[in-house]
Amino acid sequence: MKISEMKNLGPKSTEMLARIAIHSKDELEKTGAVDSYLMLKHQGFNVNLNTLYALESALLDIYSRHLSNDIKQHLQAAIKAPKL
Repeated sequence: MKISEMKNLGPKSTEMLARIAIHSKDELEKTGAVDSYLMLKHQGFNVNLNTLYALESALLDIYSRHLSNDIKQHLQAAIKAPKL
């Protein structure tokens, strides 16, 4: 499935993800929402928590507004955790 066909990911997200070589749902699944978000941020894209939530909810095939607070807290902790 193409990124543009996933929930929550429009043309801007599709373009940003393409710049980090993510063009499909499979590629996004392999990279994961957190690492994809961190890669976008490292590349200088203007991303925020809504971007992170959109990536995760796209992988879960739900709309961002349905993402639970527990998942949101987990995602926030994951982007702050040091990578070993």
